[in-house]
Amino acid sequence: MKPWMKIGVVLLGFAAAAMLAWGLVELRDRFSAVPAVEKAGGMYAFGQLVFAVAVFGVAALVPTGFALYWLRAAAAFWTVAARVALGWAVLGLAGTVIWLAAPSAQGWTSLLAFARVGVMPLTSLGLVVASFFAPQPRPRWILLSVAIADGLMFAVVVLVLLGRSRM
Repeated sequence: MKPWMKIGVVLLGFAAAAMLAWGLVELRDRFSAVPAVEKAGGMYAFGQLVFAVAVFGVAALVPTGFALYWLRAAAAFWTVAARVALGWAVLGLAGTVIWLAAPSAQGWTSLLAFARVGVMPLTSLGLVVASFFAPQPRPRWILLSVAIADGLMFAVVVLVLLGRSRM
């Protein structure tokens, strides 16, 4: 398959993931209780956004897998991907520490920490997919380690939240 066709397949996959997310949000919207939406419209809208991002993120793993499969021969790509993943892990640790230290703080660092913690489940899944397709052992283990670290950091945040809600 020619490179431009591979790029087209991946882009069509991302478009299909976006269409799936949009369709499921529309379907969810049609079957939602109207009084709940009217009472808390902003919270409902944010829930719709989170739902759409989650659906898109999971569905986008398929075209991402195709892209990573076709990039198996590019050794430099995997070296760079492993280094970026390590940086991503450091940002995840910083975000988790900032969020846990001051969960109700205001400011851009708190916002960025919240955003980083929020995407941990999807990035963890993406890194697992990347580690599956990595052709060399070193990048494979780095990607898998960062995926596990992201998952564990997210689990810590969830457990802390559950602990705080019971107080």
